[in-house]
Amino acid sequence: MRVRDWCCRFPIPRRDAARRAPTQLLAAPWRSLPGRGVPSWGQGQGTSRRRRSIAAFAVLLGSVAPAACADLGESGERADDVDSRSEEIAVASRPTLFVATEPYRVRVSEARGDVDVALGHHPRSFAFDGFLPGFVNPATGQSDIGTMQAYAPTINNIVVGRNITDAGIPGRIEKTRDGRLMIGFDAGDGPVAGKCRAQLSSYAVPSRRLLVFNLDGLQLGEDAPGRRWPLSAPGVHPVLLTQFYPTGGLSVPGAMNPSLAITVDTDPDDATKLVLSLSVRAGVWNDRRRAWRVGEIHGVERHVPLSLRMGLYLDERTPDEGGEGRWTVIARQELPTESAVRSEVNLRPVATSSRTTARIDGAAILEYRGATLNLDAVGPHIWLLGAYMYNDTVCDEGRFTFWRWARMYALPAGEPTPPLVDAARDPEVSRVPAEWNPTSAFTVEQLAPWAYGWSNAGFLDFTRYDRSLAVPHPFWGAYHGADGTPAIWRNAGGTVLNQVPVGSLALHPGPSGEPAVLRWTNPDPFASGMLRIVGTFAPGDIGVMQVQLRIDGAGAWRATDAGSFDLQRPAASIRTVDFAVHGAYFYGNTPLSASITRR
Repeated sequence: MRVRDWCCRFPIPRRDAARRAPTQLLAAPWRSLPGRGVPSWGQGQGTSRRRRSIAAFAVLLGSVAPAACADLGESGERADDVDSRSEEIAVASRPTLFVATEPYRVRVSEARGDVDVALGHHPRSFAFDGFLPGFVNPATGQSDIGTMQAYAPTINNIVVGRNITDAGIPGRIEKTRDGRLMIGFDAGDGPVAGKCRAQLSSYAVPSRRLLVFNLDGLQLGEDAPGRRWPLSAPGVHPVLLTQFYPTGGLSVPGAMNPSLAITVDTDPDDATKLVLSLSVRAGVWNDRRRAWRVGEIHGVERHVPLSLRMGLYLDERTPDEGGEGRWTVIARQELPTESAVRSEVNLRPVATSSRTTARIDGAAILEYRGATLNLDAVGPHIWLLGAYMYNDTVCDEGRFTFWRWARMYALPAGEPTPPLVDAARDPEVSRVPAEWNPTSAFTVEQLAPWAYGWSNAGFLDFTRYDRSLAVPHPFWGAYHGADGTPAIWRNAGGTVLNQVPVGSLALHPGPSGEPAVLRWTNPDPFASGMLRIVGTFAPGDIGVMQVQLRIDGAGAWRATDAGSFDLQRPAASIRTVDFAVHGAYFYGNTPLSASITRR
């Protein structure tokens, strides 16, 4: 995967053309500076408060290695005042999941001021991803999503927040069993609001505040019937993935939306891959219909998860007017094959004032600075994500997007931004539960990160069970035999059953000794820290089984009939952990107690 960047010069209204600096896209040169604290952006960049906001992007979003950002002056040389400015940050703030509460006021623009945003008397969080089991917030009984739009003629193709259920719009906007948010449309679907689309939208997004978006695990199609991403000719069927869109329209006739957008299309440099394009319609310029492309990320593989982070400071003002608008995007993708090499950044400067970056742990890093809100906006902006084929009114091709993460975080307003160099792989923004317990999580739904299935004798594959029972005991099985085995179940009764204690989880091999497998999939494979895998296979019933622990398909621990394990591995080095019982059949119920902890 490679990235192009260039310096964009917006047309400037004549009344102040002489005093406005050009808007720029910066590709920051991330590298370690021994003995230096906080990244900053050089002399002459405004007040210390502005420097602190910019620094937050460097450490919150450039956090792909424990590095600080070199300071660049106008000449591209590193400035010498990083140490002195690092002293400005006295208290470290942490990004937290943003939750809007009433009264909720959002700044539209300097001219229009603040407006009150109705939330229906409920707090609204900005978390929509697959880590949540449904679309209704259990704390409020209401969905935190503003609207859903997808092809569903029986509901007129749209569902508003108060009517959204956990089911979403089945087949178009739903949560998958493996813990992802799926948004898309099928070939043959009718248009929605005149175009081929499936989208969900948030409530109003705050402006004049540092925001962080985690979109890790974004996947464009999957290798399954009806879900593959078609590779049409470049420019024919581009798809809008995410955008920031002003509600209430624009005050100038003929002006266009959105203010910020990321689209995807077939890569013109390699027709087997995709390209992400970043575009801006913000501030004021002469051509209000034109979107300015500020960056491209080339060589993106379809059907493979992409790690994508964004940092955003929404501001319709230019830097000369005191504006602090910033848009930082970080992308990385790893191919799931042993021979694959992590994608490298390859920046191609187009303008002489463009700046390039070295590769950082395989991540592509782009930063645009300038106005990020449309000055003509009548109302506040909302955040949309999904699949919107905006050139098409006839849906002769389907498009499906999958989102492992889809969350917006914010730093406390008015507080100093944090260095966070010691947590450079991202602290709160990729925080998922620190401990996973398969017994307490066991359910008759296969919910990530746990999966229940079986394998062949050589552990060459993993097949999910497709049949389950809720009573008298929660049970999943492949039914190779009349007893449902190979299988996994939990004793929900009041007495010991087949030597399985009350409340315990148990695995049983199949009639031919087929391994029964409990699989854990790392929900954040780029997280820092260590994973500790602790547990015990108990003797269980009178049959003598083989038990083992496998990490990424390779044996990591094994025993006959019973045993305890305690292993530690770097979190970023593990994709899957399998707990398996196999090798025999009769009287094979084997209790398992285990936990996986990240620290």
